[in-house]
Amino acid sequence: MQSQVYVISGESVAAWLPHFCAADLTAPRLVVAGKDAGFDTVRDVPDGAGLVFVSDHDTLARDVRWAAALRRAGRAVRCQSAEAVALALDKVEMKAFLHRNEVATPAWSAPGHSVPGWPAAETEAVWKRRTGTQSQGIRLGLTTERPADDEYGELYREGVEYSVNVFAGPGGVTALPPVWKGPTSRELVPPWRRTRLCGPTAVGPGLARHLTGTAARLARDLGADGFLEVEYLVGDDGEPHVLEINPRVSGTLRMAALAAAEPVFSWYDAPAPPGALPALRHVVEVPNPGPQLIVRELGVYATSRLTVAGDTPEELADRIGGLHELGLLPGFATRLLGDAATAAVTAPATTAGASALARV
Repeated sequence: MQSQVYVISGESVAAWLPHFCAADLTAPRLVVAGKDAGFDTVRDVPDGAGLVFVSDHDTLARDVRWAAALRRAGRAVRCQSAEAVALALDKVEMKAFLHRNEVATPAWSAPGHSVPGWPAAETEAVWKRRTGTQSQGIRLGLTTERPADDEYGELYREGVEYSVNVFAGPGGVTALPPVWKGPTSRELVPPWRRTRLCGPTAVGPGLARHLTGTAARLARDLGADGFLEVEYLVGDDGEPHVLEINPRVSGTLRMAALAAAEPVFSWYDAPAPPGALPALRHVVEVPNPGPQLIVRELGVYATSRLTVAGDTPEELADRIGGLHELGLLPGFATRLLGDAATAAVTAPATTAGASALARV
């Protein structure tokens, strides 16, 4: 018997969430409550059903308010912690939290904040909106310029970006395999417009342990409930720095769940496996230039991003070739996937692999 109703903020997540539930929960009950929805959307969910808020950046604060009201009415609700949400909505407070907790993060500056490590000499900086998300308002500038009131700056660093998704529940914190998001560039191409990888060869074991361990610690420190993503930049010196904490279902969660071969949304009903989960499958993802479709049997999920998974590199390549032969996706899309899968075999954690994938 289905015990949870998922309150989802976006149609894209609603399309693929049912495919990431256990076999006995193949038809979860979904309520799409986008940012313009009213409280009646969820208040009228039948008694006896628990509610799970699957928020996006624009609905985090609202969902926390709705969850509190529903709890006062005696409803069983799962929603992200208010502390985690507060940091997501103000990236300067997030940076201050990381500094207080001695978590490495790139040197940064913001109006009214003096941060150790910010250079007096002119050098390159990335300026971002303190209330933004998904690269909104991001620009390359200089450390010596005067930012707008709603901006903060980070020192620009060459390196490779990664993400770790974790799930926090009553039983503890579970970390999914890290996702490789490719090298930085002065063009500031955001990760959602790049090739991304997850799998047994995507991240070295030592780095993976560090990334998953830090992400799990941050989730515990924030009293997180549900999914949370930690974004990292690893520079040429090999030192990981936390860029941001996103306390919501992220764009990299689908890849990590496929790599771990786990029905992650069932974890709201049943205990999640403890600790850090290994990557068992190979997953490639690129921007989707074609139609939306999901063919679970082929490991294909095409929404705003195009994701393909296989148990081995050979199966991954076969599935991509099969998509081309069946004509399910434009030729451009399958070529992009094929190039990414080929480059992934060189192990993107290496300089050669990162360079090859940067060209995809």
